[in-house]
Amino acid sequence: MSTTTQQTSRSYIGNTYPTCWAFVRDWYARELGIKLGGVPVDSDLMPVDTPADNDIVLIHTRYRYGHCGIWLRGGILHVYGAQGVVYEKRLGLPYDIVRPRSTHN
Repeated sequence: MSTTTQQTSRSYIGNTYPTCWAFVRDWYARELGIKLGGVPVDSDLMPVDTPADNDIVLIHTRYRYGHCGIWLRGGILHVYGAQGVVYEKRLGLPYDIVRPRSTHN
């Protein structure tokens, strides 16, 4: 990771959020100046083949998508329960990478 990316991601590590989507919304607002709405539906998101920094990671759990995070430098920043935000290179669960179709600045 670049120094700037490391510093940015470290400022989130350990922070707690009420939901994983709350973290994604906060990331987009603070880091990209983009306001995301409530939990998106499929039509709000555009699948991508090659992930790029700041893409949204939709993680499969018991349901189709039960968790989400941010793609960053080949890994995933996401909320992991009481531990708060963590960075993982390997997740061990299937996931899809998407981008918002439209954003509100």
